[in-house]
Amino acid sequence: MIRRLTRGMILTRNAHTLTEMLIVSFMAVVLFTSTIGVFVVTRTFYIRGIASQELQRDVNWLMARIVKGIEEGGVRYGLRSAESYTEPVTPITEINFTGTDGNARRYRLSSGSIIYESPTQTPNIQTIYTVPANSTLTLRFEKPTGYMDNETLAVYIGITRQISGRTASGSLTTYVNLRNVSK
Repeated sequence: MIRRLTRGMILTRNAHTLTEMLIVSFMAVVLFTSTIGVFVVTRTFYIRGIASQELQRDVNWLMARIVKGIEEGGVRYGLRSAESYTEPVTPITEINFTGTDGNARRYRLSSGSIIYESPTQTPNIQTIYTVPANSTLTLRFEKPTGYMDNETLAVYIGITRQISGRTASGSLTTYVNLRNVSK
């Protein structure tokens, strides 16, 4: 509606054209989709970051279990307290070692799980970790290059998981000084 006013007053209208409505609608759609896009990308990075932290936590926990050992009858038997071990020639996924009590023990990778075997516990074979779905577990024991002694062993644990087409991972390598191995 247009009104006529006198003495320099402006004419006003109370309606918008179809073109103006389409332009405003288009701008609202662009703003909304941009906001949603930023949210989705941020959420993906957040989820992958959280997954990487969880995988790294699992790797750290596993390394502590393997190095420090599992408690059996009030004593911990792990690589740190080994008296002897089967020397790996190439990177291997299992380690056989003898504890301070003279009993043979073993850590090994089997079908995505880390297994601990001991003759003094019940049951003798214990699964200490199973990899989560859509994840890959790597476990390697090797004699590090440059170390001539039989006391040092390198242990590598890695876990990777595919999340939204990207890889999240956690890994750790440590050198273990097998204190009780005869020199």
